[in-house]
Amino acid sequence: MSRFSLISARLSLGALALLAVSSGAARAQTPSPADLAARRSLCAQSVSLSGLEGDMDKQINEAVEETYDRLIAVSPPGDAAVTAYRDALSGALLAAKAPIIGKLVEACALTFTKLELEDINRFYVSSSGKAWLEKGRVIMLPVLEKAVYDVAPQVAADVERRFCAKVDCAPAKASPPSPRKDRTL
Repeated sequence: MSRFSLISARLSLGALALLAVSSGAARAQTPSPADLAARRSLCAQSVSLSGLEGDMDKQINEAVEETYDRLIAVSPPGDAAVTAYRDALSGALLAAKAPIIGKLVEACALTFTKLELEDINRFYVSSSGKAWLEKGRVIMLPVLEKAVYDVAPQVAADVERRFCAKVDCAPAKASPPSPRKDRTL
């Protein structure tokens, strides 16, 4: 997994989290305890139907294996510490998944009404919803990754320009980005 894949994965999860915790004006009225429990259940179902957990597992596995590959390349042959680190990293990332999803479910339950969640879940199980989820991953994630890659130099230059404006320095001259060999769109 490339650095930009990790960035796009974080942006995707961040966008989903941002959607779930949108402004107080967009939140549903404070639900009763029974209604909140029903919403939590519907949100957990939405997360499951959306494939978010599977996406997280895939991203975790790819990040762990990429880290392992980098470490094995610079370590002495048979270094048990590399495998131990990979296993520790995997365990820690997988353990972090449940609290992240729990917070997402809670924010979702406070944001959406029961009716909205029922409609969302009906959509996810419909043929159109399944197509959206399946094709969306195939089409949108690569487009998002490429978009992040394409704007990264401009964002970095903008950050440097803004930083230099605050601390009175001169931005470095930009070098052209290296061509991507691994992905095309």
